[in-house]
Amino acid sequence: MSTGNNRSATAAYTTAERVRIIVVGLAVPVVIAAAGVIAVLGWVPSLPDPIATHWSGAGPDGYGSVGGMIALIVGLSVGFAALMTAAVLLMPAPVIPTHTPRILIGAGVFLAAMVTVAMTASIAMQRGLVDAAQAPGVGQALLAGVGVGLVLGFLAWLGTPESALRDPDEEVAPAVLQLAPTERVAWTRTARPGVVMIVAIMVFIVVFGAIAVAAVSSPDGGDWWTLAVVAAVIVVGVASFFWRVRIDARGLAVTSALGLPRFRLPLAEIESVRAVDVNPLPEFGGWGIRFGGGRLGVVVRAGEAIEVARASGKIFVVTVDDAATAAALLGGLIGRRAASSES
Repeated sequence: MSTGNNRSATAAYTTAERVRIIVVGLAVPVVIAAAGVIAVLGWVPSLPDPIATHWSGAGPDGYGSVGGMIALIVGLSVGFAALMTAAVLLMPAPVIPTHTPRILIGAGVFLAAMVTVAMTASIAMQRGLVDAAQAPGVGQALLAGVGVGLVLGFLAWLGTPESALRDPDEEVAPAVLQLAPTERVAWTRTARPGVVMIVAIMVFIVVFGAIAVAAVSSPDGGDWWTLAVVAAVIVVGVASFFWRVRIDARGLAVTSALGLPRFRLPLAEIESVRAVDVNPLPEFGGWGIRFGGGRLGVVVRAGEAIEVARASGKIFVVTVDDAATAAALLGGLIGRRAASSES
């Protein structure tokens, strides 16, 4: 069923709003990047070859081609903006108001402006130089990039339409298991990431491990604590993607692989529960322990999840397999407790 403004009851945006999101979130970064590229191409005859592409406290310490810098400007500006825009367009209508879409679109425009302005300014400073090693520092270029990025990112925030809320009339009553008064039940599962995220975790481990080894093996010398810190970051980072989810007569417990952090929702505090589908980036802005759309979530993958509404009005979400069974069981426990309180 569609309403007069072309918004389906479960869609977050109308057709006109989707066009507006594409213009603000993608077309604007494309224009920004194009302006930077056109400017750089016009300066090529007056630039040294190669140009300075990286600076340290002592001045330029990395060099490259103009083409490489142009590819970096376009790749970072347009690529990230396209990802953020796609995430917002794929977002389903939320249950309660959320600023996540505005944050994602604003972040895309901010990065496009910051990268383009900073890189373009750093190249502009090298016009007329014979040797790029003579290039001045890039502090002002970076500040200009951040300043312009913040302004345009805020304007993008304002220009991003608010998403519609889910139509309560379309909500399907969740299944509830009927439990005997003295029946003892429990449900447990491990919430773990999908294949793509597991690959990303492996890359994370390799990269940070290599950084630690390089630091300790460098001529300046590293200490054992460097390896210890990196190892701790790796362990905590990996553990944050593996959780034990348990439902029993006490309520819902979600515990990290390390034992902490831990979320406990006593049965007495739970008002309702249902199984939902979660899309991490547009709904929560990413993965891990997240807050998005008024919901606190342990989000380790896209797909099915348990959504629990507490008597306080707060909502907790955890992505886990077989969420429908878990929600039905928890719903049955809630119903049995309510029936026993009334008798």
